Amino acid sequence: MNSRQHNKKIVVFDKNELNEQLKKNCDKELDISELIEKLNKEGRPKSIRQLARMTDLSPVAIQKIKSGKTKDVRLKNFINIAKVYGYEVVLVKGEESILLKNKII
Repeated sequence: MNSRQHNKKIVVFDKNELNEQLKKNCDKELDISELIEKLNKEGRPKSIRQLARMTDLSPVAIQKIKSGKTKDVRLKNFINIAKVYGYEVVLVKGEESILLKNKII
């Protein structure tokens, strides 16, 4: 494991409890700039240059994402941003889940 990655704990809920937790946590949709701001507040804050270096994006691209000018972010970039903050991106359908992976640093 890369020393920069700080993976979050996996918490297991039964299906009904999970649905209730998701409803509580998903009352508000966040765009990507709001999500990065939230992640910066709850974890180790990242400067634009740090985030750019860690995701292999340009500082200009990160600035546009953070400012809200870029709203449609490529999935691979979203996955890399999530990984910088210690998250994984997972698709869930019923009982099935698929971990989305992307090369990162």
